[in-house]
Amino acid sequence: ILTLDPAFAKDQAHTWICNQLYNSLVQLDDKLNVKPCIAKKWNISDDGKTYTFFLRQDVFFHDNPIFNEVNGRKVLADDFVFSLKRIANPQLACPGAWTMDYVARNNNNDLLIEAKNDSILVINLTNPFPPFLSVLAMQYCSVLPKEVVEHYGTNFRNNPVGTGPFKFK
Repeated sequence: ILTLDPAFAKDQAHTWICNQLYNSLVQLDDKLNVKPCIAKKWNISDDGKTYTFFLRQDVFFHDNPIFNEVNGRKVLADDFVFSLKRIANPQLACPGAWTMDYVARNNNNDLLIEAKNDSILVINLTNPFPPFLSVLAMQYCSVLPKEVVEHYGTNFRNNPVGTGPFKFK
């Protein structure tokens, strides 16, 4: 295992481990149907280009000394904004950067992903893309805590902090 950063989970061995450490907005069941994960529900606009996700309020990152809280920190919509924009950052050269190719960009070339508040996330696509929910279930699209990623930098791969059923010790 070379990394525990889900943005670089490009093969089966890395994906299996990252599946235990991290969660995404949605997940796939054993028949590959999309089901809720951190997003408890979502709406897709009539034109198929705007996805609005409503996040659960009971999901916390694993405890880490970077957090001021005793038992981790609650996952917020801003965490998804950071995480999804991070994988599209060309400087990181993430193998999953293609997952954000469907997301619209503004005049500054920023992805149109916005936190309306702590529990509502909006993602705008350039064109309707029905498999987009399945794409969001990929490990690349896992939620990460910005302050921890920024603290560890490239060494985050050895200091993962996620929301999954297992934590790194």
